[in-house]
Amino acid sequence: MGNPIVHCEIPQQDLGKGAEFYSKLFGWKFTPWGEQYSMFERSEGGIGGGLTLEDKPDAQIMLYIMVDDIEAKLAQIEQAGGKMVTPKTPIPEIGFFAVFTDLSGVSMGLFTPKM
Repeated sequence: MGNPIVHCEIPQQDLGKGAEFYSKLFGWKFTPWGEQYSMFERSEGGIGGGLTLEDKPDAQIMLYIMVDDIEAKLAQIEQAGGKMVTPKTPIPEIGFFAVFTDLSGVSMGLFTPKM
């Protein structure tokens, strides 16, 4: 069944308060990853993700879709009328990501794990 959504990023103006909020309400466990990111573990039956430091109060959640070949998928996206926002970019020791917008201007991410 296609390419699954494998990661989400929730923007927060204060990572500590955001982690406390989600931990208290949903039992999520957070691990800081630098000063601007805090990862949470995948819940049973769900996806993992992270809190990302973002100053804009209207920032939106970003979802990441697993693909085998980011460059090939970006080419397909552009052929279908979407636009590349961020090209294939390494995530040290984890893999690669890219960001695109769909026909409505919605931003989505692509992810490929490090092999």
